[in-house]
Amino acid sequence: MPRSVATMLGFTIGVALGMSFFHPRDLHSASIYGNLEAVRLIVTSSAQEPPVLDRALRISAGLGRLDIAKLLVSHGASDMDGALRQAAVRNQMATVRWLVSPERSPPATDLARAIRGAGNSGAAEAEFFLLTMQRHYVD
Repeated sequence: MPRSVATMLGFTIGVALGMSFFHPRDLHSASIYGNLEAVRLIVTSSAQEPPVLDRALRISAGLGRLDIAKLLVSHGASDMDGALRQAAVRNQMATVRWLVSPERSPPATDLARAIRGAGNSGAAEAEFFLLTMQRHYVD
């Protein structure tokens, strides 16, 4: 095996192992890395301010980390419209569907802003889905 391939393989394995043992201490990092257990520990061990929870919700929605988004909402995050826009811009369809589902109380309602964001970023699936939702709300 060529030396450069072995070096790259070693680096990749090292990064993968390092990330599996990475336990972020702040809510934003835990949301970015998708570490559900770290997010759970952070939100249950200390009271988080609503703006901190909302920012973490927008981050996790944009990255398609639906499990973390659900956990944050259950602990008081409330910026559903901001989370919807972030999920739509990045075409995170499972998260988009969850945020606008009528079973969720309260669902995200600012569809126009999310549609604009999805259209501007080329997220065609999210844009089409939200346009369809918007039309059904009007009809």
